[in-house]
Amino acid sequence: MKLVSGIYENLISEQLKAETKAAEQERLACIEQPVDSAEHPRMIAEYISNIIQQKLNDESLTLQKRIEIANRIIRDIGNVPKEELLTQTDDILTAVVPEAEKVRLEQTKDSIVRPLTGFRVSNLFTGRQSKIPMYEEILRDIASADKKDVYGNTAPFYCFGFVNYVSSTGDFPMSITWQTQQPIMPQFLRA
Repeated sequence: MKLVSGIYENLISEQLKAETKAAEQERLACIEQPVDSAEHPRMIAEYISNIIQQKLNDESLTLQKRIEIANRIIRDIGNVPKEELLTQTDDILTAVVPEAEKVRLEQTKDSIVRPLTGFRVSNLFTGRQSKIPMYEEILRDIASADKKDVYGNTAPFYCFGFVNYVSSTGDFPMSITWQTQQPIMPQFLRA
């Protein structure tokens, strides 16, 4: 990538270091600052994640090969329990329900309501192109919001319109308090 004038927040790889030298030869000043120690692990993890994802996106890799690569990385980290290794499957866990509910779902050919885009990626508000109409995805998200995932987490948000920032505390996790500009619809309030 050729560096142009602007604001950056990139860890410095060997490639980026070479790009900064090239930019400086074009009379651009490249400003570096120390990384906040609390941010450093997250930034490194994101950097590594992007590289790994590029590798795993190689269409010539089989599912088995992708899992082998992931497990090799996990083993190389060291001190990670064996139970954290991935199994040789292309399935993901999407719900845990009582057996009676599973039987009911099978008999009625019904399914658990959940957003089509999944919980890991938000296509709704990030500008990503999606063939799923936003209003339909919001309705699915609302319908699934009272449900909990395998870790006991609920859906991450409801959209109630515009808000004003009030305060925030903490870093990991961060808690933000907002004030809605319009009253929240009564069906979303709990006594």
